[in-house]
Amino acid sequence: MLREAGGSVLLLVVLILGTVAVFNAAQLREDDNGQVVTRIPDQMKAGTIIEFDENNRMKIIVEGEPVPEKKPIEKKPLSPEQKKLLEKEERMVQKIREEAKDLPVYHLENPAPEPGMRVIYDGEGLIKEIIYPQDK
Repeated sequence: MLREAGGSVLLLVVLILGTVAVFNAAQLREDDNGQVVTRIPDQMKAGTIIEFDENNRMKIIVEGEPVPEKKPIEKKPLSPEQKKLLEKEERMVQKIREEAKDLPVYHLENPAPEPGMRVIYDGEGLIKEIIYPQDK
């Protein structure tokens, strides 16, 4: 009896996992290199333009350039006046943080890819514009 119950539970788990796998596979998309894409990339090479085809596969229309590396900041000793200004600024920033700590935080997600959608990336490789098929 215990074996039958264990077998039934195992069968139920397999059926559920199979259903989840099929559901997830339906959501998965591939890019030009066969890589799975389930959302619009947050960052690409600077100036890249991508478009999603009728199968929601990501195609690179314009290959961007690598994002330029930021140069290190040169540090110089501060004068007494600059130190006072920095301390004043730090107090102001702390005050703003205190006032803002109870404000709501919103996390924005990129929209899901759809056929014909085009995404343009800026000079830093971040999303500049999303053009929907009906907007073309």
